[in-house]
Amino acid sequence: MKTWNPKVDEVKKNWWLVDATGYPLGRLASEVAILLRGKHKVEFTPHIDTGDFVVVINAKQIQLTGRKWTDKKYFSHSRFFGSLKEKKAKELTETELINKAVSGMLPKNKMRKKLMKKLKVYEAAEHPHKAQKPSAYTVTHVLSTKETGDIKTTIPEKSVISAKAVIPAKTNTTGSPLRASRPAKAGIQKKERT
Repeated sequence: MKTWNPKVDEVKKNWWLVDATGYPLGRLASEVAILLRGKHKVEFTPHIDTGDFVVVINAKQIQLTGRKWTDKKYFSHSRFFGSLKEKKAKELTETELINKAVSGMLPKNKMRKKLMKKLKVYEAAEHPHKAQKPSAYTVTHVLSTKETGDIKTTIPEKSVISAKAVIPAKTNTTGSPLRASRPAKAGIQKKERT
């Protein structure tokens, strides 16, 4: 039995509409990269473009946590000496931030430029792709309450570490902790120091 690989003509391309209101940049970008790449589909093949088109609206309302608006830096270099340029996140537009974040999460090969052409980012809620009838997509990693602006991440219960799981360290007779000793190899006896 042969492994089935999809042909370029056989892949059905869907259109997704993602609302960026209240979501952190990295969480949103990782979901968008999965949709662009086609990893959410059963027929995903790494060397074929099986991904969908993604329209991101309300890019103006994206969030950066902490002090990233002032501290996060983006670098560019033209490969000439002394041409390293640096910009802070507040100097870039929100569409540039989303494009850079998604581009960094895609494979670094010829396919990245092709995949990035399928990403459409708009700062407002209006977009010119209504004829394609994009389906609404909700980001699954983050639960957002838009009234209060709070961001709540979902954590599986199994990953929570309880205080009972702490293993007490072994101590010697003086009370100082013992170092972990390696098991002795077969045929080699450990020499005692005198």
